[in-house]
Amino acid sequence: MPAESPAAVWVRIYHNNSAIGSAFLAGHTVTEVFAYAAPGGVHDFALAEEAFDVFGDDASEPGSDPRVLEYRSCGNRPMVPGDVVSVEDRFYLNHMLEWRALVEAPVIEQAAVPGTVPLRIPPTRSQDDIVALRADYAAATTGSPSSIRRFKPGQIVEARVDGGDWKQYSYSSDAAGIHWVRDDPLKWGQEYPIENEADIRACPGG
Repeated sequence: MPAESPAAVWVRIYHNNSAIGSAFLAGHTVTEVFAYAAPGGVHDFALAEEAFDVFGDDASEPGSDPRVLEYRSCGNRPMVPGDVVSVEDRFYLNHMLEWRALVEAPVIEQAAVPGTVPLRIPPTRSQDDIVALRADYAAATTGSPSSIRRFKPGQIVEARVDGGDWKQYSYSSDAAGIHWVRDDPLKWGQEYPIENEADIRACPGG
């Protein structure tokens, strides 16, 4: 009888509310901004390192990793030193290029600011506030107005590519606020940028 694969684990990304790009210190609070399932049986440090590699400064190319597109489309900045990663209920920070376990879990204070959009919207903020924060961050980082993401990554939408006919595509977006559509939602098909808001729409009934 084949051995069962280890159960998947939850990896969560937290932005440091108290300092950006510097060491995490006692008393700093964090905001949970992203979560995803990862394969079990992998050392926590390896999962934390992967998270930092995937969502850090170098992870900005569209299509490089579907998780990057989703993370950035939420309006979140790249991960930097001082941010925190958790694997299940175990918390880790990057210190001098090494991963260290936090003895105590950090205080989670869901603060919404440009570049940090809470995974769970705090009761003091409305959905409109969150959409505005995403737009503010995109405008600040690109120098141009942001397109508001009204679609979810992987959602089937209708779009016109290069002025052609309306067709159905799989949707994604990047940190600059550009819509991207893929012609084969089941595979890594050809991707096309949609820069005109008038050239993308929800499917009828969607």
